[in-house]
Amino acid sequence: MGVNWGVERMTRSATQAVEEATQAFREERQVHQFIDDMADGTAQKQEEKKKRQEEKKGKDTTEQPPDPATQEALDKIEKGEGGDITVLGVISKKLGRSIVIVDENGKTVNIIGDASDKKAIVIKHTPGGEGHWEPGKGDKAVEVSGEKNCLYDAIMAQVDGAKLGLKSGQDLRQEVLQTFQDNPDMARELFKAADTLP
Repeated sequence: MGVNWGVERMTRSATQAVEEATQAFREERQVHQFIDDMADGTAQKQEEKKKRQEEKKGKDTTEQPPDPATQEALDKIEKGEGGDITVLGVISKKLGRSIVIVDENGKTVNIIGDASDKKAIVIKHTPGGEGHWEPGKGDKAVEVSGEKNCLYDAIMAQVDGAKLGLKSGQDLRQEVLQTFQDNPDMARELFKAADTLP
């Protein structure tokens, strides 16, 4: 009776741990799906807004300036600080590919975009200090384009920069910054959504 009780208790504990981990993963995926959906919806809204603006020719169609928190995030990108989940979301959309983030042991910790994307870009994040990013699989050569550009460089090592009109991770950083500057409403929404990440 004692052995059976112990086995049942261990099984319940293991089952509970798996259920909790699965729930945490689902919640995280929902947040990332929300960011993906918002980026898609915001891009559509931006296109519709530009159409309306073109139709109103001659009227004042100035964009709202970014709020202070969004401007601070844009300044960090421009000044060369490390990237975050919002940057990865924009890069994923721009490239039309999912991004899989793995830890230093190769375990998937985040997926931005479609989890079934066979051409997903895999990047490894090593925490500590400011953290470090590198290609997550294979022996991709990384061309270092500048200090704190490791996220952008790790992605560029896995894409055809020439097809994208990009030569380096620094070019990719500038592309992301330009996307946010051209779409201040999208930037505001994405940075606000990122603040809600656990």
